Amino acid sequence: MAVTVDELGNPLGKDQALFQVPGFEDLHVNVEQPLYDVMPDGKQFVYLLAQSSLPPHFNIVINWFDELKSKK
Repeated sequence: MAVTVDELGNPLGKDQALFQVPGFEDLHVNVEQPLYDVMPDGKQFVYLLAQSSLPPHFNIVINWFDELKSKK
């Protein structure tokens, strides 16, 4: 959404949608961990739309240094 503001930050006029992101309206907003960010140029947004309920997967390699030495 966008709205024109005066020098004090008060809205002038009606807000308007800039664009629509499918599925974004169904996401719950958490201000501590937002699902979007504004790019440094201020002209683009990045959105995280797909979140998995599965825990992250990690591969743990034990004695990796010995394995690395054996590959020389």
